[in-house]
Amino acid sequence: MNILFENKYYNEKDLYVEYIKDVHCKYTRKLGYILLILGVFYSCLYIFKIRTIPILILAILLLAFSLRLITIHKIYQKHLKKNAFNLHNGKIYESIFQFTENKVILREGSILMEFDYIQIKNLKEYKLIYTLMIGEKQGLLLKKDSFSIGTFDEFKKFIVNKIKK
Repeated sequence: MNILFENKYYNEKDLYVEYIKDVHCKYTRKLGYILLILGVFYSCLYIFKIRTIPILILAILLLAFSLRLITIHKIYQKHLKKNAFNLHNGKIYESIFQFTENKVILREGSILMEFDYIQIKNLKEYKLIYTLMIGEKQGLLLKKDSFSIGTFDEFKKFIVNKIKK
């Protein structure tokens, strides 16, 4: 089993923010922006035209709810961190991804998982990470600048060829 590429990193605070915003909270945040526009509209309506209590309450509720939806990725990030702590009994372990000719191996503490390249459905690139999507909302996240064997550019060519087969 010859390791062609290896990616090692420790989970940093804001490493997954782009991924969470795009994959897990994309539509929720868009709804938040729509509700924010409606909240601003009803606030302006209250200030300049119709000064009734129901309009004021509606504006306040829309603004509060929209801000909650826009920042929901922070809550999701806390849940991911809490789940990782629970999974590893409160310890932070290094994530190690090893790529062989036939499979992807993930090691994190005492956890060992193996994936076949055929399981990778999509590739997503962000500022700090490169994601191998194995489901609609599940992905293997690699830190771009953390390759200990091979380089990111070589890996990108390799993985594109592997998933096309």
